[in-house]
Amino acid sequence: MPCKTCDISDIHCTSCINGYDFVLESYTCKTNCAANEYQVGESCSPCDSNCETCQTSSTNCLSCNSGQFLQNNVCVNECDFGYYINGKNCLPCNSNCATCNGSKITCSSCSGNLALFETTCILDCPLGTWKNGNICSLCDSTCSTCSGSATNCQSCSRNLALSEAKCVSTCPNKTWKNGNVCSSCNSDCESCNGGSSTNCLSCSGNLALSEATCISTCPDGTWKNGNVCSNCDSSCNTCNGGSSSNCLTCPSHLVKQGPTCITSCNDGYYQDSGKICQQCNNNCLTCSGTATTCTSCKKTSGAATHLQDTTCVVNCDSNRYVDSNGDCIPCHSICTTCDGSSINDCLSCSGLLFLDDDKCTPTCSNSHQYANTDTSKCEECDSSCLTCTGPSSNQCTSCPPETSALDGSICISCPDGTYLNHTDNRCEDCFFNCKTCISGPGQDQCTSCSGSLSLSPTGACISTCPDDYYSLNNVCKKCDETCLTCSQGPSESSSNCLTCPPSTYFLDGNCVSDCPLGYYEYEEDIKYCHECATPRPCANGGVVDCVTGNCNCTGTGFSGALCTCSEAECPKNSLNQICSNNSLCICSECQCDPAKYTGPACECKQCPGVTPCSGKGTCNCDGICLCNEGYTGLDCSIRCQNEDGSLCNSTQVYCSYLSNEGNAEWDRSLANGQTIKGKCLNGFFGSISRSCNQGSPNGNWGPIFGSCNGTFFFLLLPLLFN
Repeated sequence: MPCKTCDISDIHCTSCINGYDFVLESYTCKTNCAANEYQVGESCSPCDSNCETCQTSSTNCLSCNSGQFLQNNVCVNECDFGYYINGKNCLPCNSNCATCNGSKITCSSCSGNLALFETTCILDCPLGTWKNGNICSLCDSTCSTCSGSATNCQSCSRNLALSEAKCVSTCPNKTWKNGNVCSSCNSDCESCNGGSSTNCLSCSGNLALSEATCISTCPDGTWKNGNVCSNCDSSCNTCNGGSSSNCLTCPSHLVKQGPTCITSCNDGYYQDSGKICQQCNNNCLTCSGTATTCTSCKKTSGAATHLQDTTCVVNCDSNRYVDSNGDCIPCHSICTTCDGSSINDCLSCSGLLFLDDDKCTPTCSNSHQYANTDTSKCEECDSSCLTCTGPSSNQCTSCPPETSALDGSICISCPDGTYLNHTDNRCEDCFFNCKTCISGPGQDQCTSCSGSLSLSPTGACISTCPDDYYSLNNVCKKCDETCLTCSQGPSESSSNCLTCPPSTYFLDGNCVSDCPLGYYEYEEDIKYCHECATPRPCANGGVVDCVTGNCNCTGTGFSGALCTCSEAECPKNSLNQICSNNSLCICSECQCDPAKYTGPACECKQCPGVTPCSGKGTCNCDGICLCNEGYTGLDCSIRCQNEDGSLCNSTQVYCSYLSNEGNAEWDRSLANGQTIKGKCLNGFFGSISRSCNQGSPNGNWGPIFGSCNGTFFFLLLPLLFN
């Protein structure tokens, strides 16, 4: 061979011996012969027609014509089984591969007992696959491992568990999820969470679940509810259902009445020795120990409603009485009949005893009664007797000592106007004005009076009762202790005062120490309580004047008829005082004296005139009128005119009052040194400080002031300007 070194095969040269050239494209060594020739000694012979190049022989190809592949120095149309195409060569696969593709280790099928996993031939398939002939096939997605088929799981993935070669999320009945395997439950369990008999979740067959165990009989306090032992009602010890009416037996502290356990038997039932409530006799409302041992009775009309000892009867025995509960209670031993259990509750008596005010005694306690052996009662004597042996008036044994005397067995009484003289048992005359009397003929021994006379406290008959008494049914009765004198009141036991002691007041027939609310103390001939006028409901601490009924708001900070107006809302003067010059604040307004003051807070003096300033000027706060143009005078009631014929104004001297002179002139010096002159209209005369008033003929002003003519007199007026 011309190869000096090779790989893959002995003709796949990597270097050549001397005399040969290395052809990189084909990994061959060639002589200088033609491409389709090979060297034989020193000559070249042609290659086989299948070879593109060859060496040593015509069929020992080194490369092949287009469309063929070199396999073991032979040109073939396709590679044999166990070879793969590598460029223009067929190279052998790895020994594990039956076939391969692309490289000798990229198997596409496997030899012998090996199986293909992806592109590798292995003896055992990895997890998640199974040996399907010579191929590793994927297991079902639920399997972690499988065998024989994709769904024949041997172990499971994720949270699934193996059950009969299947991977399931929930183990079937009678198995439980033991890690990734469904393990068998105990044979008693239909479902479970462990392999023990105490891990049951539900039971098989006729068994019932009780605290994770399947049993044939449920324990006390539970009942077989299908395949589960359910709790009885808390009142039951054992039961056949979950209701309080399904009890079979009861706890020791309860009794059983029907299917229910209760604290004690209901009315109409009693508790027997087995703590079972049995029904009482029909007449018993309640009973004890036996059905006929009644402790109370039904209250049904016409039935045996009275409890006598332990029996219900329609009527009690005669020596018993019915108490407030309707029970027959024995009378006291001395009573034959009674209406109570006491010795004082007898209605009739036994033996030789007599009924004396509900009490049985051997003798009557009241001397005016006698013992009636026929009725066994103490009965009243005739009214004429003091003591007696029977009910008749001829059975007296003694008489009332004050009024009668015993004649045999009859009591003789004295008529009105007489009394019994016990010395000789004679009826003698009372004092002449007594209607009746006792014990003697004295004037103070009367017990009632004749005619219109009244019986005095001393026993005498008098025409007029003492001052502190009044007459009622011809008897002097004491006045109420508060009265000085009185008359009969609205009832026989009361009196009306007519006069009162000096320290008290008369009010509606009574004498009182103080007049009540709504009245005031008044005194004319006597002292009495006079009813107030209807009071107004004063607000804000105002006090009603009882006599007038008006509200007095002084000192409350409020004003108005009902003290409802806040004085704080009234105007204030420059000194921050509310309502100047003693004016009142009434409902937010200062009430001024209109003849003297004006202004919101009554702080200004009022100007003269019925209408201030005659309505022809403005009154300032000093009480001086500032006249409108054309008017003058203290009250702006005079019209005036200046020297030039124009009307004067309030800054100029006033033209005042009537004058017969006419066209009177005036002048005035102002504070700034200027002199103003003017004259009054006809019929007027003017001066700042002088005027003539009508009413005094030939009045004289004197040498300084001049004189008045006609029917006028001089009047010195106050200065109007400083």
